[in-house]
Amino acid sequence: MGVRDATLGADSRATRRALAVAAAPFALTAAVAFVSELASLPAGELSLYGVVLLGVVLAAASACRNGGLAVCWLLALSPAVGPLAVYRGFKPVRDSAPVALPLSFSGVGAWAFRVPAALLLGTLAFGVAARWTARAIRAW
Repeated sequence: MGVRDATLGADSRATRRALAVAAAPFALTAAVAFVSELASLPAGELSLYGVVLLGVVLAAASACRNGGLAVCWLLALSPAVGPLAVYRGFKPVRDSAPVALPLSFSGVGAWAFRVPAALLLGTLAFGVAARWTARAIRAW
């Protein structure tokens, strides 16, 4: 197992499939954020957290099947970056903009909090999946 297998996964077809799957949570969270911002619906932002957790579950599943830390990062990042991009378009960040709360998707600090948090969750999903896979192999 080389560095390429550890970062992108052993099977290139499974890696491409995971990259295509990563587009769905990104598009879903971007669409929910766009509609909730246009209609001023606070309930839309609540559903975004569930999709972000779904991205972490997808990252863990991808790590179990194929491995690939970079793929896990992308699967964990994609649902978090969708609303960040939409809110960035709606609310341009200026020096006087309020700092984001830790669980919000808008404000000055949203990118600085969400991106490292998603990378951390992707890394944790990769590690947990690797540990589960190693246990399953030893038990088999």
